[in-house]
Amino acid sequence: MDKNKTAAEIWNIISEYISNHGEFKSVNGIRYKATIKDNVIHYKGGEGNRGLFGEEMSKREFLEGYNAVKDLEYINTSNIRGIVPSSLYAKRSPFVGLLSSCGII
Repeated sequence: MDKNKTAAEIWNIISEYISNHGEFKSVNGIRYKATIKDNVIHYKGGEGNRGLFGEEMSKREFLEGYNAVKDLEYINTSNIRGIVPSSLYAKRSPFVGLLSSCGII
């Protein structure tokens, strides 16, 4: 991970990736269809409520989460447990998937 980039720069990379590709994969290989509008990532995929109704991740949530984990040597859904803000806790797999899909980790 490029620790010289700010959370805002990482957000811009992710925003551009979603705008260009319209999807990303979770760490479990689940494919999410994704759009970004008004600084909110809307994504839908997999089974359960996330597949039926989708979820969203705001820029604020992402920035807080990224700032909380950016100095970790390795980022995965297990080792960020208890580190990411509570609003991002249930979204750990998509969060890490976004970072991975965009080549950030």
